[in-house]
Amino acid sequence: MSVQKSGFGDYGARAKAYADGRLKYPNWIFERLMDKIAEVEKLAGDTSGEEGFLGASVLDVACGTGIGTRQLWDYQLLGFGVDQDPRMIKIALKTQVNMSGILSGFTAVPPYMVASVSDIPSEPRVHAITTFGGLYWFHKVPGSMGSIWNKLSRGGVFMAADEHHLYHERKYANIKRRYIEGEVPAPDKSFFPAKVLEHHGFNDIDTHERDLQKTLSAGRAYKYLLSASWINLVPSKRIPALYKELRALVQSEKDATGRVQWRFRFTATFGTKGPRGGL
Repeated sequence: MSVQKSGFGDYGARAKAYADGRLKYPNWIFERLMDKIAEVEKLAGDTSGEEGFLGASVLDVACGTGIGTRQLWDYQLLGFGVDQDPRMIKIALKTQVNMSGILSGFTAVPPYMVASVSDIPSEPRVHAITTFGGLYWFHKVPGSMGSIWNKLSRGGVFMAADEHHLYHERKYANIKRRYIEGEVPAPDKSFFPAKVLEHHGFNDIDTHERDLQKTLSAGRAYKYLLSASWINLVPSKRIPALYKELRALVQSEKDATGRVQWRFRFTATFGTKGPRGGL
């Protein structure tokens, strides 16, 4: 699946809504990542203190507004983010947390930069590369997976995480069909992160999946719906009516306490760079 400028997949066109609406990823994903990184550091020796941008332990690619990158910092991981969309990076820089004590030695270096995945320099190497929701959009872009492979140290970890909202699909799909101008984008059913990693030579591939129920305020749930990129396909004159209908959808989902109970499925697929394979 490719990103359509100002269309499906162009989250930069909805950067503010994306930053306001998207959810944090659950702790178990980062705990699993830390275990994987510890294995790499035992193999290669700890070089996470190397000075310079992209010399950190973890590089977060297609980082968007930095939601996942900031969570890396929460776990004391030296994480830096790259995204090809300057609109996303602009918001990421505005919302960065106080990095004192986390990025010591890196404080003069911005934690984000504008770059496509295919343009990441191979040096210095990193122990891990992450993407939160990005693999679906860039895995077929020429040079992207090869760039990730070359950036990783031997035994380095690539993690592709994602979240899926297990809402009432029929209600939501009906709204999309009524408001989208033209053909409704269909998901790429052939996309499986584990198959992508295997195709590009990664070893020790494993996928973890857990469902989680989140309690959201009606306002928070509404913001989540507004972060979807398919809204770019709705004619501007119909946006007010769409927003009204999305608010009504959220209202219909409220429980007796006035909050929304929505289930999400979080997945994380890991692979390691072995002595052979890759592009």
